[in-house]
Amino acid sequence: YFFYFYGLGPKSQLADEETYNVGFPRIRLDAMHKTSAKSYLGFRYIFDAFDITRVDSGGFLDQKLFLGYDGGSISGIGPLFILDTRDNIYSSMTGYKVEASATLFNQALGSSFNYSQVNLDISGFIQPFKKYKHVLGAQIISESQWGDVPFFALSQVGSPKMMRGFYRGRYTDKKQLSIQAEYRMPVIWKLQSVVFASTAFVGDSYDEFNFRDAIPAYGTGLRFVLKEAERLKVRIDVAKGIGEPVNFYVTFNEAF
Repeated sequence: YFFYFYGLGPKSQLADEETYNVGFPRIRLDAMHKTSAKSYLGFRYIFDAFDITRVDSGGFLDQKLFLGYDGGSISGIGPLFILDTRDNIYSSMTGYKVEASATLFNQALGSSFNYSQVNLDISGFIQPFKKYKHVLGAQIISESQWGDVPFFALSQVGSPKMMRGFYRGRYTDKKQLSIQAEYRMPVIWKLQSVVFASTAFVGDSYDEFNFRDAIPAYGTGLRFVLKEAERLKVRIDVAKGIGEPVNFYVTFNEAF
């Protein structure tokens, strides 16, 4: 694979874009036990073994400026809790979901780096005009890391699901707080439309978060319903992050 890297923090520049090639196996394992009608408790295991095969000459990684410039493995495990009252996991109209996890990465587990991270993901949905099947959804994600985190495992801003309009990893650091809201409405037959906006903060610590360094994005999209009962959809979004080129996304189901 190849990835982009721009340096750390909210002031990283698009002009500093560099690429690096990497090969790796990846494991993501969630093992959950249903503790009640709507809640689950278990553990999460994460493993990557990054073999960086090429970096841009003269770039950040070529200059060995960031931990993990020569690759390495991450291996971590920790508790995972989920509370989910949504009416549909593919396209929610009501309810909420809370997902919380804490993961410890340690050499005793086969990791090249020792650090810890805590993630919190909360999303909720309401119908302001139930008769017309309009839906307002909101999501907040907090990702926090402490210790010796390699650059390739840092919290990353941008994806087809959160902070659309930014390439994944456009902004990265040990702490991230991202918020998005989306309004969904039917158009005609099986066609639906959405508008959305989001913003994020990144930094080495929460003390560095500043409204002047907020990273906003916005966009709109169309949905075509494939199966009405299950609410399975094809999603087409166009989004723009401030200072970034326009990004397009074509995939299945809602972003969150």
